[in-house]
Amino acid sequence: MLRIIARPPAACEEEVTDRLELDILPDPSGRPDPSAWANRDTAWPARLNGAQGDLVHDTAGWLLRLAEPGAALDDVPAHLVNFPDGSLRPGAVLSLRAPDGTETAWRVVAVE
Repeated sequence: MLRIIARPPAACEEEVTDRLELDILPDPSGRPDPSAWANRDTAWPARLNGAQGDLVHDTAGWLLRLAEPGAALDDVPAHLVNFPDGSLRPGAVLSLRAPDGTETAWRVVAVE
């Protein structure tokens, strides 16, 4: 698995604590692989500013689910994840659309 680490595009590392982490198995183009997700043995972990969750794929696309401690992931509204065309490498920008429709951009800063 690869860990994608992203921050808001205008953020300076020392000033912003906002951090998005997504663990994925990439397809040949470097994007999350729906087939690999469908055949997974374990969840694809995700974290946003310390909140724990997972990355799931369904007919709507890629979804980020984050739950408060003690809450089940199946019971929380999901963020829609829009991955960029091409490989997820430093400098690429992805976006999250929150359940309320608010959209935020995230710049990939590392791939581990």
